[in-house]
Amino acid sequence: MSAQTRDAIFQQAGSGLSAPEVARRYGVHEGTVRAIWRKPNKRERTRGLHRFTEEDRQRALELRAQGKTFIEIGLELGFERSTVRKHLAEK
Repeated sequence: MSAQTRDAIFQQAGSGLSAPEVARRYGVHEGTVRAIWRKPNKRERTRGLHRFTEEDRQRALELRAQGKTFIEIGLELGFERSTVRKHLAEK
């Protein structure tokens, strides 16, 4: 995949389009789209693992109430989509 295509896919991250829609548009697998969306947003791990804190949970709940998807919340907070879903389902 060209760097231009990769950049174009990355630019779609906050556009409101879902990963499957972007994947169809560019002719790639939706997992590829999600990987491109996540990669530049991973936090640097300088001191151990980044834990999902109560503060992260509260922020995730706020974003979910605004209609954000798990992938969008994960991108903003620096977690995988499944991690966000798991912690919001708890309690």
